[in-house]
Amino acid sequence: MADIAVTAALTSGGSPILLPKMFGEVSPGNISDVMDIYIYHNSSSKLTGCKVFIQPTTLSVYPGTVSAVDDYETILQMGTDGYPSITGSGLYINMNCSEGFPAASWTPFRYGEGDLLTTAIIIPSTAISLLTGEDGEIPAHGEIHIQLRFDVPVAWDIALTPYFDFQMTRD
Repeated sequence: MADIAVTAALTSGGSPILLPKMFGEVSPGNISDVMDIYIYHNSSSKLTGCKVFIQPTTLSVYPGTVSAVDDYETILQMGTDGYPSITGSGLYINMNCSEGFPAASWTPFRYGEGDLLTTAIIIPSTAISLLTGEDGEIPAHGEIHIQLRFDVPVAWDIALTPYFDFQMTRD
């Protein structure tokens, strides 16, 4: 059986993301630009059990604000403190492509949700942008489209340059 290649791109059907793509520096009281991520694969069958999570970046030289682990912990703490308010802070994901990414669909990564492989967030069927499927699926010849953004609260004392590894996994 051939290996399945799963591709994450910044455009629909685009080339793989080869370098870390980050939001750049985000100052207190600001929201980053939205990052669109498209995920597709080369299998002739649907992929099932698909989920996403973040982890500290594995870059050999860390270009972020403090350290890979400290910045990762900051991202999760911000999301945990601000939840369930959509005006909180931290790293947010919106997987409601089918409805045009409404504001109410932004959810923060936080402790216990999307912070570990064991708490990965199931990709909902609303994220499928090509073809149709069920929650947790990427259809054969299909694609999912999600968005990420980073919010820094006004009360934060420094600008942040968040780096993290965004991962997709399957059951």
